[in-house]
Amino acid sequence: MSCLQALNYFLAAERVQPMFYSVNHLYIAKCYIALNDVDKAIPYLISAFKFPVISVDDNNVHKESEQLLRKYKKFTFDQD
Repeated sequence: MSCLQALNYFLAAERVQPMFYSVNHLYIAKCYIALNDVDKAIPYLISAFKFPVISVDDNNVHKESEQLLRKYKKFTFDQD
C-alpha cells in the first residue's frame, strides 16, 4: 500500500468519526510528511499533541507528535 492510499483511508476514517482516535491524527501527519507535505502535516501533529492523554496509545502519540513538531519547528509549546 502506498502512503497516498494509506492517507486516503486515514482521512476517510476521520470523516466518519472526527477526533475519535489520536493515533489516526498522527498517522495522517506521518503520511503527509512522507509525501513531503509538511505544511498539511502540522495541523494534524498539533491536534495529536493536544489530544487528551487517556490511554497508553494517547501517551505514545503525545510524545511522538511532540518530537515531530520540534523537528519541523512549526510549533511553540507555550501555546494552549
